[in-house]
Amino acid sequence: MGSGPESRPSLCLSPDCPGEGNSDGHKEAEQLQRKGQDGKRPCPHPLRGDGFWEGTNTDDETEAQGGQLTVPRISTTVGSRSAHEPAAGRRRPASAAAACHPTERPPAPEPAPALNADEGRRPIIRKWPRNLFRSYSRCGLRRVTAGMKPILLQGHERSITQIKYNREGDLLFTVAKDPIVNVWYSVNGERLGTYMGHTGAVWCVDADWDTKHVLTGSADNSCRLWDCETGKQLALLKTNSAVRTCGFDFGGNIIMFSTDKQMGYQCFVSFFDLRDPSQIDNNEPYMKIPCNDSKITSAVWGPLGECIIAGHESGELNQYSAKSGEVLANVKEHSRQINDIQLSRDMTMFVTASKDNTAKLFDSTTLEHQKTFRTERPVNSAALSPNYDHVVLGGGQEAMDVTTTSTRIGKFEARFFHLAFEEEFGRVKGHFGPINSVAFHPDGKSYSSGGEDGYVRIHYFDPQYFEFEFEA
Repeated sequence: MGSGPESRPSLCLSPDCPGEGNSDGHKEAEQLQRKGQDGKRPCPHPLRGDGFWEGTNTDDETEAQGGQLTVPRISTTVGSRSAHEPAAGRRRPASAAAACHPTERPPAPEPAPALNADEGRRPIIRKWPRNLFRSYSRCGLRRVTAGMKPILLQGHERSITQIKYNREGDLLFTVAKDPIVNVWYSVNGERLGTYMGHTGAVWCVDADWDTKHVLTGSADNSCRLWDCETGKQLALLKTNSAVRTCGFDFGGNIIMFSTDKQMGYQCFVSFFDLRDPSQIDNNEPYMKIPCNDSKITSAVWGPLGECIIAGHESGELNQYSAKSGEVLANVKEHSRQINDIQLSRDMTMFVTASKDNTAKLFDSTTLEHQKTFRTERPVNSAALSPNYDHVVLGGGQEAMDVTTTSTRIGKFEARFFHLAFEEEFGRVKGHFGPINSVAFHPDGKSYSSGGEDGYVRIHYFDPQYFEFEFEA
């Protein structure tokens, strides 16, 4: 649309303005403004055609009045699709200056340097349009707030059960209470692929040291081995009950997984050596450890693959030898079920998350209790930062009570604690239900969280996080 001096789409709303209702009056007011005569001050009222301050006129009105709407587009990845999000305001349509005469004023100062020497217009500093983000929501785009900008991954139809980075951190694996296993690029949230084959909820996922193989355990009574690059299923290990936890050892040659205590079957921890094809073909592990007292709810490999550390439904922690199967150490620091166990980067410590509203830090070799991080709600997952003495906790009210609870009361934030002082120093909101799994990126510059709402959110830390110093 035209924006030259001949096109004057906007009229002043002031009743005292000499340009009210006619373009000739605006020409006269513009001349007075340019000359600075008669001591008349500029009209304080916004021009309707601008639409910048009030945010009341629609895009159709701006178009009808002869204005222009320019919205540069920035590519933003949402899940596996690329959406375009407007990032700038509207271009101001050409409009005349206006003046009004409520009272007599001293002579106006000399006009500022003109923005355009031919037209003689003064530069005007514009505010950000108030209705810009409202127009985003009408287009179905999500507003990205300032500060930590999350990438929202939408690849599951049910609640997230576990998320895990590979060793390099370029890939993020996510599983949920649906049969889908997704892998994403962590840098931009683009979905790389899907591993299809399970017929029930997938409880656990792990990748080996060099990200060649992926291991998943499901409620369809199976544990499956995948080729990470092609998505081909390499092995199918059938069980009598649901597979709750799984993992590769340090070298990637031995896998372990635990089964639930259900349907008359007791809980077992099974060990397979991938270098022996007969174990895979015959579905016969080289070692099987029974757990009669309480089922295992979370388990990880210990340092150098010499043992596994298992958390039980009763709150106990056991350390099992990977060679003999005997119990090397046993402690009971939690009073309720242990939901998650995650190791530090050097594997010397690990943190547990429990339904007793606490997360605790332990020594990996002796299982000696070191620190306790207390909250007001059950903790479903906890992770240790690879670079700083920080731990992030995720949890919230029980999923069955979420429908009767607001997000404020439910405590659905990710909470950051100092590892040494046990003090909370930050929270991150975003999920609309309990957080079921959290994980730090191996470089420590971001973290991810998966919730009961079925979304995975990748948060990249802003510079203030790295400059933060905890004051004891």
